[in-house]
Amino acid sequence: MRRYQRLAVQLPVILTINSEQTPHPGTTIDIGAGGIHCTSDQILMTKTTVHVAFNIQAKRTVAAHGKIVASYFSEVNNEFRHRISFTEISNASQQMIQTYVEQELRMLAAVKMFSEPLMLTPGLSETLVYDPRYFSVTQ
Repeated sequence: MRRYQRLAVQLPVILTINSEQTPHPGTTIDIGAGGIHCTSDQILMTKTTVHVAFNIQAKRTVAAHGKIVASYFSEVNNEFRHRISFTEISNASQQMIQTYVEQELRMLAAVKMFSEPLMLTPGLSETLVYDPRYFSVTQ
């Protein structure tokens, strides 16, 4: 079970391996307050320390250090994918991610709830009874 909720979202991300100066652009697949799943232009070794930077909600930048937990090539999508666990992240950045994830998940749940058609039980209309105590007619 995960410690933090995750949100499937595509955001531009920059990964910089601590031993290099070359940034590796990518895209998030999902994010959470404990880490990200993302793509990049090359395979990265497990346990490698990386600097991660991405923006949420326009100009709110998240910067953190993390370790590569898993790195693999997705043949279906023809890209390298990485699971990164944050090892150094400010409380403010972690809270910003958590708040963003919670807000987006609530919004998605509301959209889903209101986009599903209402299903009436067959025969229900025959069991509805008009009770004047609960209805009023205004003219």
